[in-house]
Amino acid sequence: MKKLTACLCFALACISTSHAETIAGYSFEKYPAKIYNGKQAPLKLGDWSSFRTRLKAAHKDGEINFAGNYIVTT
Repeated sequence: MKKLTACLCFALACISTSHAETIAGYSFEKYPAKIYNGKQAPLKLGDWSSFRTRLKAAHKDGEINFAGNYIVTT
């Protein structure tokens, strides 16, 4: 029974990804975002204070890298 379930899940995953690849006409290049060039908002850590070091470093760097308005860091 476990093998059947695993095979069905695998088949469903393969079908889903193959369908996603066939959708034509969509790309990020068609929808450019306007880059914000104004003053940076102050950093408010709130509940994210445990990530203080990395968030402060990304905020100081100031490179906008998502949707033209946001700084995303990992």
